[in-house]
Amino acid sequence: MIKYSYDDFTIDLETIYSRVIDFNADAIVCIARGGMSLAHQLSIMLDIRDVLCINSIYYDDKQKQNDINIFNIPNLDKYSRVLLVDDIVDSGKTMRDVLEILNKKYKIEYKSLSIFYKKNSIFTPDIWIRTADSWVEFFWESIQKKYCIVLTTTKNKNDAKNIAKVLLDNSLASCVQISKINSYYNYKNKIQKSKERKVEIKTRNSLYEKLEKKLLEIHSYEVPQIIKIDINNGDQKYLNWINSTTKV
Repeated sequence: MIKYSYDDFTIDLETIYSRVIDFNADAIVCIARGGMSLAHQLSIMLDIRDVLCINSIYYDDKQKQNDINIFNIPNLDKYSRVLLVDDIVDSGKTMRDVLEILNKKYKIEYKSLSIFYKKNSIFTPDIWIRTADSWVEFFWESIQKKYCIVLTTTKNKNDAKNIAKVLLDNSLASCVQISKINSYYNYKNKIQKSKERKVEIKTRNSLYEKLEKKLLEIHSYEVPQIIKIDINNGDQKYLNWINSTTKV
C-alpha cells in the first residue's frame, strides 16, 4: 500500500499548478468522490469558482465492481475549456468513459489530470504526477476513519498487562482489553495449539505507527500479531473519549 500524505499533496499541487495554468480552464469537473479534494485546492489556486462534479461508481471500498455507473452529468454549455480531475487513474475505465460521455455531449476542449497513474491502465491522462503499482491510501480517506482497534496476542497475562500499562502510560491507547483465548496456528509446518491472551487496543489512526513501533519494542514474540482494524462508525461520545484520552 502507498500512503499519500498531506505533505505529499502540497508538494504535488505546486507541480500540478505549473502544468495546468497555461490551459486557462474556465471550469473544473471532478470525478466524485476521488477528485473532490484535488478539485477544491485547484479551484483556489487557479481562482476558478465553477467546480462541478460527475459521479462514477467503479469501486465499492477496495473492491472493483463489474460495471461503471456514471451519473449526474453536469451542464457544460457555457464553458470552452474544462479540466477533468481525479485522484488516480487505475484501470483507466472511469476517466475514459467519463471523457467519452462528455465529448459526445459537449464539443469543448478537455484536459485530464490525476495525481496517480498506473502504467497498465488503458487510458493515460494528459497530466499525471506519480505512478502506482499498489493500492493508494490518500490522507483524506484516513481522516474520515479517525479511530481504530489494534489486535495483538501474548503468551501470558503478565505480558498482556505490561503492554496495556506501557500504551496507557504513553497515551497511545484509550482502552486495552485483555481476554483468554485458545489459539491454533501453523508454525514450522505443524499445527500448534496454545493458550494466549488477546489484547484489544482502542486508539486513534494517527497514533498507529507510534503504537506499532512501541509494541514491537516491548513484545516478547519474535513475530507478534499486530493487526489494525479501522472503526468506520461508533457512538460519537465514545469516539470523543478515545480522542480525549490519547495524545499525538
